[in-house]
Amino acid sequence: MSVGIRWSGRGRWLIAPVAMVLLGVLSQYAMGQAEPTATRAVSFSVYGAASEIEPDYGPQRNYGFFFGTNSTRRARLTNVVIESRFGETSGPTVRQRYFLGMLKFSRDLGPRGRIHPYGGAGVGYGTFKYEYGGFQDNSTVYAINAGADVDIVPNLAVKVDWQYQFWDLGVETNGFTPSGLSAGFTYRIRPLSFRRGR
Repeated sequence: MSVGIRWSGRGRWLIAPVAMVLLGVLSQYAMGQAEPTATRAVSFSVYGAASEIEPDYGPQRNYGFFFGTNSTRRARLTNVVIESRFGETSGPTVRQRYFLGMLKFSRDLGPRGRIHPYGGAGVGYGTFKYEYGGFQDNSTVYAINAGADVDIVPNLAVKVDWQYQFWDLGVETNGFTPSGLSAGFTYRIRPLSFRRGR
């Protein structure tokens, strides 16, 4: 007897966040085994940015903002980032608000490690309003995200961020997939260091 698993149209959007979580857990376990006495550091950041989004509904671009917090666990090869993000964009056709929890991976590159590219995926909740006629709905929101923070002083960085979202609003809309670029700033709080024992 054989058993098969088939992903539905909705289920396939869970693959990326679940895979990212598993990869993060496994990579941290492997690095912990390889360096049992290594010193780790956890840093915390707050950030905000202005957004220009293609809403995928109507002819106009939307403008808005997002802000959030993240905690970064630093490791030799790859930093693991857990992030929360709230955002809102609006335009003449649609308005959207969302909250996301995201898992990302980043590296410290360039002179003195001042460039911090990142990428990841997440899931959350959003509300959508069609400005003509008052139609509104809510949805689970899935997202993929990439960008970079570039330090300008020790605790302050410029943020450039790209995000793609999928909102499952039902067959009548065939989904909602806003995407676009944002620019802003990240403020990094002094990191906490700790040592892993044997």
